[in-house]
Amino acid sequence: MSDPALTVEIPSLYCPLRTRIHPMLAELEQRGNDWMAAHGFNENERLWRRVQESNAAEFFARICPDAAPERLQMAIDWSYLMFVFDDVLDEAQVTGASQGFVDIAARVVRTLADPGCEMMAGDDPFRAPVQDLAHRLRRYATPAQIGRQLDAHRAWLLGVAWEINCRLGGTVPSLNDYTAMRPVFAAADPTLVWAEIALGAPISEGEMSSREVSALQEMTATYAAFSDDLYSLGKDLWFAQRQGGGNPSGLNLVNVFLAHEHCTIQEAITKAVDLCNRIARRFVDVRDKVEPHASDRLRPYVASLGHLMRGNIEWGLATPRYSNPDGEHPGAVKTICTWSDTPPPGTDQPPKIPSIAWWWEEPP
Repeated sequence: MSDPALTVEIPSLYCPLRTRIHPMLAELEQRGNDWMAAHGFNENERLWRRVQESNAAEFFARICPDAAPERLQMAIDWSYLMFVFDDVLDEAQVTGASQGFVDIAARVVRTLADPGCEMMAGDDPFRAPVQDLAHRLRRYATPAQIGRQLDAHRAWLLGVAWEINCRLGGTVPSLNDYTAMRPVFAAADPTLVWAEIALGAPISEGEMSSREVSALQEMTATYAAFSDDLYSLGKDLWFAQRQGGGNPSGLNLVNVFLAHEHCTIQEAITKAVDLCNRIARRFVDVRDKVEPHASDRLRPYVASLGHLMRGNIEWGLATPRYSNPDGEHPGAVKTICTWSDTPPPGTDQPPKIPSIAWWWEEPP
């Protein structure tokens, strides 16, 4: 008889945003699996199961439900590869083999920038798929989008290096530091650029770099990263129980509250949800100011930000990546989440977090 599922109940999240799924999801998913298999990721049974259970195609099919299939496929393939890269990194941290991460990261970014640079070894499993993505990036993206994607990857991998440093030192960062860095090492920046490229029509630099759109992007990235912390908490708790009980270790918004505010785990979850609700409310307020004046090219991108915020949670609650923590225990974790279209009282007030205070400031 199997053990009962470890259940985590998340208080109601304010998220009046909606998500749809691309009508070609099944075909996009099959192509993504075929692409990963062509690059040899099906040769290890456990790894291949993790690839399939990531539901990476659904992740991006929710963000860009109207994108051209060939453009969306590029983003989906990157998602499959990114999740494998993340799993390999997690295992390296567990085994203490993460010292070589900076070297790996430098080679990946340089190969994405120049697929012919020969910086990745011939037997490196990531070499061929990264080269393929680099070539497709040049086929479908503008020079400005390519530059943003390379910058986004540099930021992401720098953030991962910061995360590794915290983990190796056993450090739980402050709420301000964690809020500033969590979306960075969550790969939010590359995800947003892939979404822009998948939508097809390039957005002017003036609109993309405006204060309001920059705020919307940061809010989306932070909300998605914090949501990840909520729906992956059960996985962390499951591992903690198997290692002797107690609170989960590692970098997670709930753990930050536990470490610095000395509260119970349920109180920490409630604090995390309150912070997410404040971000969602501010996103809606800023979005409603941006949309009436947005160009025809910007408007679908702003919509995709909303799709990401809601779709990311719906994907995270459903994917076996989090309900099957180690790939060997299907259904071991159950996360329950409810939604509200009505903002809770007090969520119109900014949190006391300096790194994101500017989101609530009115432009001069």
